[in-house]
Amino acid sequence: MSAVAVVGAGVVGLTAARALEDAGFAVRVIAEKSGLEESSGAAGAVWFLYAPEVGEADRPRVHRMARESHAWLSELARSVPAAGVRVVETWVSARDDAPPEWAGSMPVEAELAFVETSGVPIELRREADSRPAGGAWRFRAPVVVPPRHLAWLEHGLARPIERRRVDDLAQVDADAVVHCTGPAAERLVDDAALEPRMGRTVVATTGRLPRDRVLMDDRHEGGIFYAIPRGEGGAEVVLGGSDVPRSLGATLEPSPEAVAAILARHAERGIVPEGPVREHIGWRPGRNGGPRVELEGRVVHAYGHGGAGFTLARGTALVVVELVREALGA
Repeated sequence: MSAVAVVGAGVVGLTAARALEDAGFAVRVIAEKSGLEESSGAAGAVWFLYAPEVGEADRPRVHRMARESHAWLSELARSVPAAGVRVVETWVSARDDAPPEWAGSMPVEAELAFVETSGVPIELRREADSRPAGGAWRFRAPVVVPPRHLAWLEHGLARPIERRRVDDLAQVDADAVVHCTGPAAERLVDDAALEPRMGRTVVATTGRLPRDRVLMDDRHEGGIFYAIPRGEGGAEVVLGGSDVPRSLGATLEPSPEAVAAILARHAERGIVPEGPVREHIGWRPGRNGGPRVELEGRVVHAYGHGGAGFTLARGTALVVVELVREALGA
């Protein structure tokens, strides 16, 4: 049995490891930190391909990976409660009824439909930066609770994760190596397209919060607006958010001012937490041109998913399995 080492324990690495084991490979996962300590733990984790950095040539493949992930997550929501997934009605503001670029990632099962302004949730009807809403797109999307989902993925592995740092992929002892280190890829590969981006969210549990649907609007120049209920009955709601390249001076320092700005943006729409809130900050593994999922020698690279790690993880894993087979001549 061929031995495969997966470097990285975020959602992409763990999902790839599970798919490789299902395909009959002996897999070990190596990671300095758990996924909860990295970008996967700070994610809003709704299935949605908001990925403007994807190049035109790569869009068909990325859209396919998104559809494959939607199908897998939806099945987990139906049949595996421990996986921490549920399917929620999702609304995204629109300027008109022309299908957006991301519509190409929607499977039939998502039931994508355009809704005129009069039928849109009140929270999305306001104008954003003097640009009136032209209605909204409604669809069904899986929402993941990262702590539960990552734990489910990890506990399903045949062996425990090896907690150590990898500084050189060439030194990893395995027949094939799958590189899924997300933002840490900068120190392991020479890829000028990498551009980590700081993501900041606020998690609330009490107050006037949308419990039964996801709301999103990317037309606001002050930052992306979204409210993502997750957990049973929307036990907590993720409010966001920030998406700032490190090249513009972004850091992972807590910021009461940034949290206040996010809360103010939501208060304008009638979404007001009443109890304590938690600030989550992490680096999104941004990459100009979209994710790199390709074979290089005995190394399969799978990084650079930006804010779409949970959206693309299963589709990426299926590609990884085929590339590992190619690397091993299987």
